[in-house]
Amino acid sequence: MSIVAIVALVVVLLIVALIMIILLTPITYSIEWNGRTPYRVELSVKWLWRVLSLHLAYFQGKPFFKQLYVLGMQKIGPVKEYDDWIAQRVDDEYQKAVDEFENAINKSQIIMFPGGFSAGDEPDGSAKFFATAFRNAKMKEAVERLLNERDGLALGICNGFQALIKLGLVPNGSITGQNDQSPTLTFNTINRHISKMVYTKVVSNKSPWLAKAELGGVYTNPASHGEGRFVAPKEWLDKLFENGQVATQYCDLAGNVSMDEEWNVNGSYMAIEGITSPDGRCLGKMAHSERRGDSVAINIYGEQDLKIFESGVEYFK
Repeated sequence: MSIVAIVALVVVLLIVALIMIILLTPITYSIEWNGRTPYRVELSVKWLWRVLSLHLAYFQGKPFFKQLYVLGMQKIGPVKEYDDWIAQRVDDEYQKAVDEFENAINKSQIIMFPGGFSAGDEPDGSAKFFATAFRNAKMKEAVERLLNERDGLALGICNGFQALIKLGLVPNGSITGQNDQSPTLTFNTINRHISKMVYTKVVSNKSPWLAKAELGGVYTNPASHGEGRFVAPKEWLDKLFENGQVATQYCDLAGNVSMDEEWNVNGSYMAIEGITSPDGRCLGKMAHSERRGDSVAINIYGEQDLKIFESGVEYFK
């Protein structure tokens, strides 16, 4: 056998060996899936290190390469381009939502911040999301126009009350934010969630929201919160009472304002359950006045209808 034939045979064997290695080398892959909206899927495939390395992503209806290597050469990348694209998409969606909210507020007379367990009612609950969104310049201006130019109203219940306080709409009447001396809502004194019917006494009729409620009247509504304890420095407490901004206080069945945890379930200072802005048009309270109906809590003693929503609507008639 000639030398040329031997060399050719060796080359053929090497090629066959290489093909066998390539064919027998496993392809590794991983898949990541985020089922929350917006949906996000990522697929990574690797074969012989970077002979072929593919990273494919799918986000908000758009599939694209995050990275692609062929024979060790980068064809698409780097990751920063993908992250920048994601950040831009999130910013675009946020701005779109802001514009929609701004338009809605401009057409409204009332802003209502509801209660509800967002993110498992983690510290500050959904209030942090409300407050962050409404500090946006466009939304802040829309709210200020509603309150100052169109004589509008704002209401916050439970987490919504937290949002009003964080924004400063109560007790200040405008979006000012908070400082370390501001009134706030914090953890219940028993350090856990409370769910029970509470009794509250209307101690001021300054707010349009309470126009149809009986001054001095006692009303019972569900309380369901982990951070409903109203706290404030003495100077603020005195100011709130002097201005008539304390709207409702926790009390017993006979209407006696009480610091007993049987009635003041979260340990709020001065048994305060709800407060208003200086002009009364913004009201925040903890008990769920909206959780009532003809077949709801029919075995509970006491009046449940504070007529809070009826009052708010009639304000504009």
